[in-house]
Amino acid sequence: MPKYDFRVPIQLSAPDQPQLIHTNGDRVTGQVRLLPSSGLSIDRISLHFKGEVVTQVTTGYGDRRRTHYGTALLFHFCRDLPLTSIPALEGTAWPFTFEFPWECLPAPQQWPSPPHELFYHEPGYPLPPTFATPDNRQKVVYYLEVVAHDRGAIFFSTVKNRLHLSFMPSRSQPHPPSNLVHLKSSRTCVSRKLDPVIAAEKPSIGKKTKRFFSNSEVKPTASFTVQSSVPSQICAGNTFPVVIGVEYDAARSTAPVVPTIHLRNIHARLTAITDCRVPHKTLFSGLGSHTRHYKEKMLLVNSSFSMPMYDHMQLEELIQGLRILPKVPPSFKSYNIARYYTLKVTAVVACAQQNFDVWIGPRLGAPEFVVMSGVFKPAPTDAPQHSLDPDLAAVRRLGIEDDEEEEELPPYEERDTGRTPVPSYGTAIATR
Repeated sequence: MPKYDFRVPIQLSAPDQPQLIHTNGDRVTGQVRLLPSSGLSIDRISLHFKGEVVTQVTTGYGDRRRTHYGTALLFHFCRDLPLTSIPALEGTAWPFTFEFPWECLPAPQQWPSPPHELFYHEPGYPLPPTFATPDNRQKVVYYLEVVAHDRGAIFFSTVKNRLHLSFMPSRSQPHPPSNLVHLKSSRTCVSRKLDPVIAAEKPSIGKKTKRFFSNSEVKPTASFTVQSSVPSQICAGNTFPVVIGVEYDAARSTAPVVPTIHLRNIHARLTAITDCRVPHKTLFSGLGSHTRHYKEKMLLVNSSFSMPMYDHMQLEELIQGLRILPKVPPSFKSYNIARYYTLKVTAVVACAQQNFDVWIGPRLGAPEFVVMSGVFKPAPTDAPQHSLDPDLAAVRRLGIEDDEEEEELPPYEERDTGRTPVPSYGTAIATR
């Protein structure tokens, strides 16, 4: 159970351990602390636990260039912290506990009409992961925020401290199927080298010239089919099974012997596509939206070699690194943002020293390639959405130890969580 300390007004401290990766149902526990001699006349202190989708879309050019901002709530839990007398507040701590929900909760927000199929418009869908595009303009954030209201300021002042949390949703199945996509690609090689007798000859220059200008010579042919199986979904961090094989078509071939077909190259590329929008009010049609489309290409593998092909070659046994990296966010869609992928896998095969390009992955127009979360945690039948410590109303003074000792947790990487660590896109900030 991760623990955090908030300090009001402008200092923020966290435990001396690596930032954690949370998932559904994880409890976040800590304390809100007020620094001595803060110089504030505290009127009210509130604690917020939020998940948000933040989007930006720039439209127009020159003087008409405008940047539109949008924020959609995934969930919002709020609690006012109990206050005693003002002098007694300094050095006071309020314990808290929140729990990450298992799905998006209802929030007061409106969406463009008609609904767009890329985005969700109703609560109840799985929470998206912590996410940010390379330009950091489109992101999904989760954070704890403590807000103190200073009644002594000339103008009413609000002091905030915020701590960002990293979140990775849990997938629904412990061992999801790969859902293999099977493809066949037929090729025909036409070459004199398919005949060993002709290939062993050493013709003169005159004979080579005659063959070059002659149209009557019948060259031997070899027809073959490259068969492949590629998954349509895989968990982040896992290797994905790619099976490739070759079948010789003797009925359509005239070569006197069966040629050896070699595998020369395997190229795999994952393309990440991010769509986002910012809803806005229009003059006549009510609520519209500005949209933005991103593409990021990630090279998974580009291996060159020369080996004879055979049936059911397991490429993950031949190629190191044929996998989806753990840092790749899973496929998701949310209120104003969606992330999905396409996979392109090609091979170069050779027959009689002729190279043939073969598409062995999902073809264009096929359903997108699904990247699933590397985290699995079974959902309880009656999973609570959030909770607070029952002793939250009991204000504790700093320096007074409890009778019950707090549990000391080991660093995250030493715990048996069954999860694959992913990088954090969040940072701790303090604003006033």
